Amino acid sequence: MTPTASCTSWAPSRGLEKIREAFGSLFEQFPDLYFEGRALHAGEGHFVSEWIVNGTPAGRVKVFGVEGQPIQETMRCFGTDVFTVADGLITSKHSYFDSLAIANQLAGDRQAAEQVPG
Repeated sequence: MTPTASCTSWAPSRGLEKIREAFGSLFEQFPDLYFEGRALHAGEGHFVSEWIVNGTPAGRVKVFGVEGQPIQETMRCFGTDVFTVADGLITSKHSYFDSLAIANQLAGDRQAAEQVPG
């Protein structure tokens, strides 16, 4: 089975190399990117991770299908990942996040980051 990662406004990445490329672009645009784990829920054949991602744009960014000028402040966004597991391996990951919060922050709304729950 080919590992798959997808995001609500991101084309699916299939295979380890494509997944590395997709996540690599995030770290290039946000060199100090880090995730705060908020909650973890597990069930038969799956688990769900709730998180807040934080990062300072290094220049003009295009992230999760949203493009804009950086506000030169740390951006924050709430999100959730849904993982499926088979034979002890993650076989897929689907991400859901607050793209409106990202768009507002890229548009210069400094209060948008403060409104992220957490």
